[in-house]
Amino acid sequence: MAIYDKNGSMVDAVYSLTDEISTAYDVRGNVVYTADSRPKLVVMSFNIQKQLQMNTKAFQVAMIQEYKPDIIGMQEYRTVNDDRYDDYSYETNDSAYVVNYNGVLSKYPFTSTVNSAFVNAGPSGDNQGYNAVHFEVGGKDILLVNTHLSFNDATRRKNQSIEVYNMVTASNADGYIITADFNTYILSASYSDYTDVYKQFADIGCNFANNGTQYGFTPTWYNGKSLAGSSEWYCLDSIITSPNIEITSSKIDKSKLTLADGNYEIDHLPVIATLRIGD
Repeated sequence: MAIYDKNGSMVDAVYSLTDEISTAYDVRGNVVYTADSRPKLVVMSFNIQKQLQMNTKAFQVAMIQEYKPDIIGMQEYRTVNDDRYDDYSYETNDSAYVVNYNGVLSKYPFTSTVNSAFVNAGPSGDNQGYNAVHFEVGGKDILLVNTHLSFNDATRRKNQSIEVYNMVTASNADGYIITADFNTYILSASYSDYTDVYKQFADIGCNFANNGTQYGFTPTWYNGKSLAGSSEWYCLDSIITSPNIEITSSKIDKSKLTLADGNYEIDHLPVIATLRIGD
């Protein structure tokens, strides 16, 4: 089928189904495609494993350069003003408050920032906090909360997730995004329901980014970075959005992992999601 733009010029069918053209028509003038006019945002959540190894850093930078996210929520973020991330003019972190700190890198300026430990932060070694930043996209005020929940105390982890839930649902923002290492599975062992860390978000219709599977079967963490087998992978990382922010695509990419000293270079994979911000 021939497809035309509004001036009557024929356009390639593949090209017409991108954001580069707002509307496409058939030969009779019927609209066959209308571009999504909602503001678009590419978000990454990435536990970068304390930036311990130079080869690990190279992998992290390569992933960021490939996917070019607009904003990144990083867990175990140890370096401030790192020149490897020069494409991101705006940075904040909670290093003054917790041991296992988090950071947000953004191409959008922050209109406000809060960096804090959780009320249920936990003892040294499992001391967790969060970043909460507001920024504007397409005239809409967006709240992003980036965090790393407790890894050794299920009750503390649940309470921390409730703190995040209360924070985002009480906000007057036009929408919210959560980037996190949740340190637990999305579904219960029986796969019959969401685990308590995620359930309150699911109950209000939030969206989850897990490579196209609603329930997050795509693994993101390799236990001990060993090569023991696929059973050692666990799904611990995700992106959650408010009901009005649609996740149009998501990806968890391990295709570029290489081996170093018999192990994978990293222990977490990034979660990348393309979002459309609705009313």
